[in-house]
Amino acid sequence: MRRHSLTTLAATAAAVLALAACGNDEPTDTSEVAPMLLAEEDAPAGYTWNSVSEVLTDSGDDLGQQLDAAMAGVTTEPESCAALVPSSDSIIAELYDHQDAVDAVEFLPDDENDPAVIDAIVSTADAGDTADLASGEIDAGDCGDFTRTDSSGTETTFHATVQKASVADTDDTSVITVLSDSATPGEELVTTVVGTVDDVHFRVTAAGVTDVELLTELAEKQVAQITGTQEGQE
Repeated sequence: MRRHSLTTLAATAAAVLALAACGNDEPTDTSEVAPMLLAEEDAPAGYTWNSVSEVLTDSGDDLGQQLDAAMAGVTTEPESCAALVPSSDSIIAELYDHQDAVDAVEFLPDDENDPAVIDAIVSTADAGDTADLASGEIDAGDCGDFTRTDSSGTETTFHATVQKASVADTDDTSVITVLSDSATPGEELVTTVVGTVDDVHFRVTAAGVTDVELLTELAEKQVAQITGTQEGQE
């Protein structure tokens, strides 16, 4: 069974859809940032592309309450550092809170025994984890050591490091690497490439992926997609 300790967007979205009111058989993503998302042809070798918010378009009115309840028992200290280790619930909550301004896709490994998962999120919002990380509102440098306590009371300690990344055409891009004290292989590493281009924020976050170059290449593709979309709208 595939283990996604930090992000399981396709599975979570499917569960939300099962609880939601019935709607169109083929929901369409109509967010303003949808054209800026990475596409199937951008998937790294050995990974499969999945849309996230197309599934959420049929979610019920109580989705916000469901997400609040799911996240109520999880605490992070300092609280702002939670954005460095996103959960499926927190990413879907960001999309839900900014439905016309935040969108995402994910890439899952073809090998179902591989615990890795990559999320690519685009935001034109002024707030939310993606915007706050990209703008520096959340300073990853303050998260050298932080803890997360889950609903069962289990505490995990994380250690974060930040370095500048060289990605063309972005205002400022960083690579944030987070290691945890988890003893479960494949669950102890989270890497995020985050930045802003043409006033559009993006982050590529991977759990269980050790190849930073792969993530940087995805970030380059993300920047190109944002830039191309912006130019096409002029």
